[in-house]
Amino acid sequence: MSKPKAKSAVKHAAPRKRLTSERALKLRPSDSEEPKEAAEGEKAKKPRQARLPEMQDAEIEELEEAAESYADVRDQRQALTTQEVDLKQSLLSLMQKNKKETYIHGGIEIRVIHKDTTVKVKIKKDDE
Repeated sequence: MSKPKAKSAVKHAAPRKRLTSERALKLRPSDSEEPKEAAEGEKAKKPRQARLPEMQDAEIEELEEAAESYADVRDQRQALTTQEVDLKQSLLSLMQKNKKETYIHGGIEIRVIHKDTTVKVKIKKDDE
């Protein structure tokens, strides 16, 4: 025997009927009318508070220019990161093609890291 399904405790509101334009015009208060006072037992709507001047920062050109400069440099760096990843992968492929685990020559040191399947590159600068 199957048990009857339990009824949901949440009651769904019936969908509201959309007002036709004719009904909407009849029900809409005209702009010239004074706001109606609340009926007994209802709370009167409070007027909306005006925007406070302290709530939003005033325009500061110096900050905006600095933010735009930062965003430009960040975007350039992100583009370089993708280029770096591609070059690193091609370097790893060349190391595997030449069957090299390490390569040291003329101040350039390349090591294949098997754990991460990547390469580490160090270039020593000559102190003159």
